[in-house]
Amino acid sequence: MTGVAALLLIFYLRSKREKLPPGPFAFPVIGNLLQIVLSGSLVKFCKKYREIYGEVFTMRLGGYTRVVISGYDNLHHILISLAEHTSSRSMTFQKFFPGKKERGLLWAHTSDWKAIRTFSLLTLRDRGMGRAAFEPEIVEEIEKYMEHYIQPSLGQPLDMYSNLPRPLLMSYHNWSITNVLNSLVRSSLKMSFLGNLPIIGEHIPVVKKLRTDLQEISLPTIRKCIEERRQQFSSGEPQCLVDQYLLQGGNVDALTGENTVELCFQLYNAGTETTSTTLRWALLFLCKNPDVLKKVQKEIDDNIGQRSATYKDHLDMPYTDAVLLETQRLSNIVNSSLPRNVDRDIYVGGTLIPAGSDLLFNMASILHDPKVFEEADKFKPERYLTGDITLKKKRTIPFGIGRRACLGESLAKVELFLFFVNFLQKYNICLPEGSKVTTEPMISVISSPQPYGVVFSCR
Repeated sequence: MTGVAALLLIFYLRSKREKLPPGPFAFPVIGNLLQIVLSGSLVKFCKKYREIYGEVFTMRLGGYTRVVISGYDNLHHILISLAEHTSSRSMTFQKFFPGKKERGLLWAHTSDWKAIRTFSLLTLRDRGMGRAAFEPEIVEEIEKYMEHYIQPSLGQPLDMYSNLPRPLLMSYHNWSITNVLNSLVRSSLKMSFLGNLPIIGEHIPVVKKLRTDLQEISLPTIRKCIEERRQQFSSGEPQCLVDQYLLQGGNVDALTGENTVELCFQLYNAGTETTSTTLRWALLFLCKNPDVLKKVQKEIDDNIGQRSATYKDHLDMPYTDAVLLETQRLSNIVNSSLPRNVDRDIYVGGTLIPAGSDLLFNMASILHDPKVFEEADKFKPERYLTGDITLKKKRTIPFGIGRRACLGESLAKVELFLFFVNFLQKYNICLPEGSKVTTEPMISVISSPQPYGVVFSCR
């Protein structure tokens, strides 16, 4: 009976895929998980099977089916030309938390998403995002970070995985709370990967614990922050997204109390992990390339000296700008993007993708495209200073493109530049003696460097 059931299951899975583009064989229950593990990462898996099946192929990961899309032209066609039909998220959210209605921004239905994104963007712009007036707040956070983490650890390896800079979306200065949230941010990413296994995933102890932590620690912690802000905030000038919600959130139907909690956690999650992971990659690349470190510090000394840096300085610092672009390109943090769902049949490069399909975008096929980036697997910041610079910058899209592109892109660029420049203006950095860390990324939902320590010393 067991053998018959397995054959029926295989037949069922294959029948579901008949109208989908071809792809590698998927095992029952685990799908292509074994091939991904054997490949070394999802990025390498997509690269391997792209060579076999082309720019469009189908994969399964546990209980989810994805149509993998490669190439910039295909991505642009889907997210720009066909945006009306490809802006919805997949139903993955419901499988993680059956019956949960609060979707925040990331998993919101298209109608709610527009209202929540508009509210979030206006909040950021009201606070000064994209204007120089916002920079003193960022610098203040940098100074607190250096005082709290770097100064006490001078000359000793500082764990760059546990100690993450926090975003400016919530005015909350309790470092113990920040550390709890940062830990749970990383845990939620692990849950997203392990939870893909249907039935089995639900019973893996670590997945059950992480899901419980999210529901019983993360969200209540955010809820506590909101309540404290409610008690502190008057009808004056809002200082953060929570204040803006308390002032105007009642005018947005999609922002119920609990959905605001979800929104805040998602924005904290995205803002913390992406910016801090990019910084960790940047510092690791510089530790591995001390000649690049010296060039960046010389450019900082020549253009800024001892005064406070501003984002405007990046206009006169092409090499530093190139280092940050190269870090974002090579690290490819969001290596597959959050899945989209198509609401009608579409064609990509002549291949039919039926309505209801979930799409996964192979970002490495763009950021590591050897036709655009020579020696694409090497850290070479100077690539952005020679050749077709316009094309290279156009194809460097770590924040995505289209309607659901990262809403905090301009804030992230300012934070990244100011953190990076302030660190290197004040400190020399190196790896601890005997460190064996490499630039091979860890397998996760995002591409993050291996845990490592940095030794900071005053310049």
